[in-house]
Amino acid sequence: MQAQALVISPSDTFTYTGTLTNSTQSGMEQDGAARNQSGQNDTICWKAMQCIVDSNWLGMSFCDPNSCYDFYYSTTPSYAEHLFLANSGQSYRIYFNSSPNCVADSGELQIQMWLEHDSAASATVLTYKARSSGSCTTGINPIAGNNFSNVNLYPNPANNQINIQFGLTQSAPVAAYVTNIMGQRIADIFSGQLSLGAHKLSASAANFANGFYFLTLKTGDTEVTQRFVVAK
Repeated sequence: MQAQALVISPSDTFTYTGTLTNSTQSGMEQDGAARNQSGQNDTICWKAMQCIVDSNWLGMSFCDPNSCYDFYYSTTPSYAEHLFLANSGQSYRIYFNSSPNCVADSGELQIQMWLEHDSAASATVLTYKARSSGSCTTGINPIAGNNFSNVNLYPNPANNQINIQFGLTQSAPVAAYVTNIMGQRIADIFSGQLSLGAHKLSASAANFANGFYFLTLKTGDTEVTQRFVVAK
């Protein structure tokens, strides 16, 4: 009997079941590994097959060693093939992530994965099942001594513009910026002194590709981060 050339661990089914807490829950992540045991260097190929997710969730994503790819709402995911090089006998990290947006529900994402020297007909099907219960706030993270209040990011999903409304309990220097899912800072929205009271900042999202992003407000040692999706 021929040994399996592509091995997925811990198994080809990834399951996350959790209870949402009283803080912003930005993601539910499950790690795995893909190992090339063909005896030769090869390329691992994969593509999304199916994404079933409640419309209240921000979506689900799959990450290979090169990048992360987002699938959101109940729309049909992209069926484009993706690939990464895989040396013989080496394992590569892969992982799934779901974004419950503080809503109790469930979702499922299926991925086909195979070695290039084989064929898609021999692909392994990876299935990620996520389920959350309970509820949590969609506002600020509860940090002792927080100078922010009533934080609200909208629209979410965003298209051409994002807005963030918030209050300050005292005058303070504030920085606002956007990072991508890889943690790279891609846009600076504001940096300067703001007075006590309510404020609104806006920024263009016209140059953002579809996917997940994080908007961070910072003053001193306090940070508030909210996750949003761009869908055009």
